[in-house]
Amino acid sequence: MIKEFRDIKRNLCNVILMRRIIKLDPFLFFIHLPPRCIFRKLNATLKFRVLRMKKISLEFLFPSHVCLYEMLIEKIYYQHKDFIPKRNWIVFDIGAYLGVYSILSAYMGAIVYAFEPILENYILLLVNLSMNANKLAGKVIPRKFAIGNYLGKAFMLKRGRCSRIVKKLSRRCEEVKIITIDEFCRRNDIKFINLMKIDTEGYELQVLKGAQHMLAQHKIEKIISSNYHYLEEDKIVTRYLEKYNYKKVLTRSSVSYYEVKF
Repeated sequence: MIKEFRDIKRNLCNVILMRRIIKLDPFLFFIHLPPRCIFRKLNATLKFRVLRMKKISLEFLFPSHVCLYEMLIEKIYYQHKDFIPKRNWIVFDIGAYLGVYSILSAYMGAIVYAFEPILENYILLLVNLSMNANKLAGKVIPRKFAIGNYLGKAFMLKRGRCSRIVKKLSRRCEEVKIITIDEFCRRNDIKFINLMKIDTEGYELQVLKGAQHMLAQHKIEKIISSNYHYLEEDKIVTRYLEKYNYKKVLTRSSVSYYEVKF
């Protein structure tokens, strides 16, 4: 743990000394897209870069061009206007990684529970939160847990944004605490979730199986699930949610949007 923290601190020092600040045109969702040519301006030798969004005054550390592409070009979690977080919404960001989605949601006034089990990612999530602490209308509550369908411990293969739960321990694995949505809500007296976003590298179904009580009582209003990690994941997840009377309203870039049927 100490070694990992030192490595992160060294990388952050490199960012402070060498970073390039990329200033973008107005970004917010359905207004403007940043030009694709910004990717050619990034210093590819840095492990972490800093992105500054000019109009909304937010800053993020990010490790790869993929993060930029998903959030700013494809905008994969903002394809349906009813699923854009609103003021005072309770949002669960499961697989928060460095917290970009969580911070953007809190900027719009939501109360966000950001779940990230990998230590290195979690520390960087805290760094991103500290960089934007005074700019958020809502708040982000970080939690160092994996979310699944049982309570206890799990092994996670550390692969940056693609870290995932595995069955066997190896050199690149980290032991993490795992909890269910139902149990977390019971412990924290959370009665209702307006929006739950899931991106857990193929573990989406297990996350939902750990939320049976909340799903059965329709205490989760909307769900965004990244169903592209294995063949027919989208069909399997959709079929599971249909049992609880949820309907799919949209699929874009293999990310599916669900809401309760009324």
